[in-house]
Amino acid sequence: MGYFAVYATWRMIFNENDRKRILKPVSGQPGIEADFMDIYRSYFSRTDARHPLNRMLYVDTRLYLPNDMLVKADRMTMAHGLEARVPYLDHRLVEFASRLPPELKIKQWWKKKYILKKGMKNRIPQKVILRAKAGFNIPKSRWIKNELRTFVMDLLSQQTLKDMGFIDSPFVAEILHQHFTSKADNSFQIWCLLNLSLWWSHFQK
Repeated sequence: MGYFAVYATWRMIFNENDRKRILKPVSGQPGIEADFMDIYRSYFSRTDARHPLNRMLYVDTRLYLPNDMLVKADRMTMAHGLEARVPYLDHRLVEFASRLPPELKIKQWWKKKYILKKGMKNRIPQKVILRAKAGFNIPKSRWIKNELRTFVMDLLSQQTLKDMGFIDSPFVAEILHQHFTSKADNSFQIWCLLNLSLWWSHFQK
């Protein structure tokens, strides 16, 4: 599998086979057989960068960053009356970073933020520079199994999915069973379906 496919797959919630199974009630409808990878192919085709890292970074800035990370941050901060700032996205800094050699962006493919850490040496404490990255992930796998189980079963019940009309309820039941019995961690898939069900109940009923 090439780097393009690996990159796109990492963004994928349901693989091609699972998408066909979950959309079984509407199989054959226009657009259902659309290839998820086409979105990424179109963005990769727009850059003339040659190095794989630079090609992936270009796609990140055009697709993943504005359509995922930034929109989430904007919605959550504005929902609480906060005005967020993203200084690393100053166009001059972005343009400068884009011109840097790939080996200064990721050193030896595992030393991340290499040049930033070098630039901050002797400016901020070493313990800050070496501190492990801390994301904003939530314990959704545990929540789904425990605190949110009733909520999940209600939103993804057979009747709810039947009312939606385009999601295969037996396949969703299989996904839930695997997760609840710890046979698989399907928390990303379940979280996606929860959001879809909530959206449907608010805007399509």
